[in-house]
Amino acid sequence: MHWLVASLSLWVQQAEPFIDVPAGHWAAPAVHSLRGAGVVVGTGGQESLGFDPDDLKGQTPEQILAMGRKKWFDFATRTNSSNQNMALAEETWAWVVIQHCHERFQVDPSERRSDARWVHHWLQVYREKMMEVGSILSGGGSVWLLTGASTSADVADLYRALLEPARIPLVPATTVQDVKREIGKIRATIRSRKAEINRRSKDPQGWLSAMQPTHVAMEILRYIEPSAKELGRKEYSFVMHQAARLASLAH
Repeated sequence: MHWLVASLSLWVQQAEPFIDVPAGHWAAPAVHSLRGAGVVVGTGGQESLGFDPDDLKGQTPEQILAMGRKKWFDFATRTNSSNQNMALAEETWAWVVIQHCHERFQVDPSERRSDARWVHHWLQVYREKMMEVGSILSGGGSVWLLTGASTSADVADLYRALLEPARIPLVPATTVQDVKREIGKIRATIRSRKAEINRRSKDPQGWLSAMQPTHVAMEILRYIEPSAKELGRKEYSFVMHQAARLASLAH
């Protein structure tokens, strides 16, 4: 377990700073927090969605939050419904929600809020691993920009719901064993398509690049589960339901 914490912490610390978000910018802490969780990539990079905290389509973070996710998405994509712009709308929503949650945490860093923050952080890393596997199995494509941004928004919404339990939706009772079964299905898919994955990657061991993130995901579940249980039965089921859903998207 310690190797996982150490390696992921080092990965977060070594992330290069954004060239477009100065250290003194009001949004810098939230943006760099999202960078560490793999939610945003900033502007100017070759694979960037072009997220800019100073360009919110004429809205303030508070106004976007008041709109709600669907109305914001419709507003942000009304003149451009490309995968990239839809992904940008979802990425912006994730940023706004997480900034809101972090501000609430700073005001009241209670044990419950600490557990919620912990679960959110590691669920984001878990989400990234699921997207990595899904992209490898599908052969990639721009649709994964949208899938990745949408699932980031989902996990941001989960974070907010854990802080505001009235927002937690009704979901089927779900446990960590259900999530592990979904990851088991991913592994079975990888093994059954080993030859195809190796051929596409031009590497006789290429299938291992798809399998490795599932091992990390399993370790992360061991990290998430105790804190999710501390939050309560309803919250635990909600977190595990989201984790199972993320795994199902990967295969």
